Amino acid sequence: MAISTDMLIERSRMKRQVSFWRLAAIGAVVFFLVMLIEKPDAVTVSKSFIARVDIEGVITDDMPEHKILKDLQNNDHAKAVILYLNTPGGTAVGGEDFYRRIQELKTKKPVIVLMRSLCTSAGIMTAVAADRVYASNGTITGSIGVIIQSADVSRLADKVGIEPVIIKSGPLKGSPSPFEKLDPAGRVVVQSLIDDFHKVFVKMIADARKLPFEDVAAIADGRILSAQQALSLKLIDAIGNEEDAVAWLKKEKKLDETLAVRKVEPPKEDRGFLESLTSMAGFTLPASLNTLKLDGLLLIWQPAQL
Repeated sequence: MAISTDMLIERSRMKRQVSFWRLAAIGAVVFFLVMLIEKPDAVTVSKSFIARVDIEGVITDDMPEHKILKDLQNNDHAKAVILYLNTPGGTAVGGEDFYRRIQELKTKKPVIVLMRSLCTSAGIMTAVAADRVYASNGTITGSIGVIIQSADVSRLADKVGIEPVIIKSGPLKGSPSPFEKLDPAGRVVVQSLIDDFHKVFVKMIADARKLPFEDVAAIADGRILSAQQALSLKLIDAIGNEEDAVAWLKKEKKLDETLAVRKVEPPKEDRGFLESLTSMAGFTLPASLNTLKLDGLLLIWQPAQL
């Protein structure tokens, strides 16, 4: 029996529909599997594991990783935490917050830091709070110091005919301002603020690493350090990677040999749009873009670097 043209067209259309729905079903399954893999949650994981948390980019005062550390602290299945740090630093309050959270976390379970390409300023403040600190030979660290940055555009304003109108309650209000020359009194006030927190910074590192205050102060002039220099100064414990960290945990902390490392990430709703987008693309925002939202005392190295 001959098949009409209309029947052939109808069969072809049905085959395309079946193929479409098969592909859609496969896509849906793949999507949900990816979501399950990409969004592990420290609270819902039921099998014991070693948690890995990445802290990347500029450290600020309120980050999703803060909640992760709190969740891991209360999660009996997380037997240890490994922190990957790849950061130029950030705000003074942001670094101090991580320092205290890690100190609190390690009262419940071991915490190890792995410094990556860059771990400076607020990054090293965060790192030293851990039980053990590793770096790679190519890591840049150090930059122990505090900075406030401004600019004097008053002469430029004169040249283009702009006269700023500033009404304030006292001569030091709003100092330093880009529209006024920084007078000696204003410089003294700002410098005293920086010096005060610089001493706090040095003491935090000295206390965490059990080093004399004077030894840390001697290299806390903002200089950057290689991993080998940091090791000789006892700011880190060893040159190593994740395998070394896991081996140390299992030997020194008597963790189960079968424990695997599981990466824990913040839920996507806790990330900003750009952060989520760049995370899916496999890269992080340049520090110069992240620093646009920074103010206050900064513990950061080369914030304008792309």
